[in-house]
Amino acid sequence: MTKPYLSKNVIFVALALFSFCSYNLSAQQIVKVFVLAGQSNMQGQGKIYDGSNGATGAILATFTPSCTDLGTESCDFTFNMLDGYGDGWNGWTYDFVQDGVVAATETLGQGFEGTATVTLDDGVPCDIVVNTAGAYGSEISWTVTNPFGGVEATLTGQSESYPSPNTLLDVIENDTDDQWSMLQTDGDWSVMDNAFIYFENGSGDIIRDQVSIGQGANPELIGPELMFGYQMDQYYEDPVLIIKTAWGGLSLAEDFRPPSAGGTTGAYYNDMIEIVENVTANITTEFPDLGISAFEIAGFAWFQGWNDGASEDFLNEYESNLNHLVSDVRNDFGVPNLPFVIASAGQGGYETHSGWTQDIQEIVAVAQENVGCDDIVYGGTVGFVNTKPLFMAASESPDDAGFHYHNNARTFLNIGKSIGDEMILAINDMAFCTETSVNSVADLVNWVAAYPNPTKGNLAIDLGEVYSEIDVIVRNSIGKKVFEKRFNASNRIEFFLEGASGVYFVEITSENKTATLRIVKE
Repeated sequence: MTKPYLSKNVIFVALALFSFCSYNLSAQQIVKVFVLAGQSNMQGQGKIYDGSNGATGAILATFTPSCTDLGTESCDFTFNMLDGYGDGWNGWTYDFVQDGVVAATETLGQGFEGTATVTLDDGVPCDIVVNTAGAYGSEISWTVTNPFGGVEATLTGQSESYPSPNTLLDVIENDTDDQWSMLQTDGDWSVMDNAFIYFENGSGDIIRDQVSIGQGANPELIGPELMFGYQMDQYYEDPVLIIKTAWGGLSLAEDFRPPSAGGTTGAYYNDMIEIVENVTANITTEFPDLGISAFEIAGFAWFQGWNDGASEDFLNEYESNLNHLVSDVRNDFGVPNLPFVIASAGQGGYETHSGWTQDIQEIVAVAQENVGCDDIVYGGTVGFVNTKPLFMAASESPDDAGFHYHNNARTFLNIGKSIGDEMILAINDMAFCTETSVNSVADLVNWVAAYPNPTKGNLAIDLGEVYSEIDVIVRNSIGKKVFEKRFNASNRIEFFLEGASGVYFVEITSENKTATLRIVKE
């Protein structure tokens, strides 16, 4: 059964306050290395500038049918449809419109090719119009031929370059509360001074650069690395290096199969370990501007799952394989308690689905939560990010591509930020999911409870008894103080938690008692 995620999650800790310094490399610094691993969504699928969603209603071609030689008022035209990948047109449909009336609506439902017969009136101009926008438009081509075999209209590659909701550009242009202001500097895209990335991307290129936009699966995309890099950059004084080892279309059961799971170790598991070892052994060569060779493998994040829906065996062993992955990655990197964050396969969000997507929701995502929330085994060093709440509808996204979170840049920003928040907790042995979690601090006191948690902003804290003076400080996930107030003579305090969605820490002190609560703002 799936656990309730962070419901009234109160974590009592003696947490040292974070401190931050300006970027200043020195011989004493150590490069903090984080591995982001998984399949295509970890590669990054968030559109930066445009998408297909704005294509609906676009007129792609106009021609005037002629049936004169047949002596008829109407005649049949042939719509020849091709798909370069062989899986149909992924939601793209087209209308044939004459005098404002739709004469036919056609699509290629599956396969590499197909034909349709469209009957059109003689002498009346016909527009071919996008009825619904789908995904993978570059695979599409079509021609319209007249009854005599002549070509009337043609398309090679459906453009997906239309202004669309929740591209990165759209997110920034409509960021009225400055939630994402860190992504632009003086009107240009920001480049992080202290966070670097190595990524052998899906376009056959190797990215060795400071973290910025365009470091997803191709230069027109972003992934979790963008906001994750920002979170780590803010958290550490030391430089941060992200090594992204992600490839599309891979399973944990075979491609990433960890050694201790038995059977043949996955080729991409071995590639992942080899890439990390090679890059860290040659940091000064790969990133000469750093001038630092000392490094620490500081954390590992896993965002994968879709391809394990391919078979019942893959689904049933996912949880076991994931536990093996945690163990083997820690063993191969030589860090027994390496902070580890698992982001769920949240395709489809909380909507009801069937088939493949249903299996992902009901089996893979549940297995990921079971491992990420196993606080007894992992003691706060393994964290879990539920990406289902971050999934947005196709109508609110650049494309209709559910397996890639509809290429929604806002979604990928939030996933990256959430992985970063959870990684900071895992670094501090605080990545708990259970109702009340205890760490190694001996003098913990169970005297407060907060609700609702997660919250939209309104927060109530029950103290159990009346205290004369209660000092409250709220810090965000990078340690910055965002709220401070003293309450008097009360057993219950209430306030509104300002700021963007994310993880916050509420520090409460009264009469020599101290508690720190982990609060999630939605």
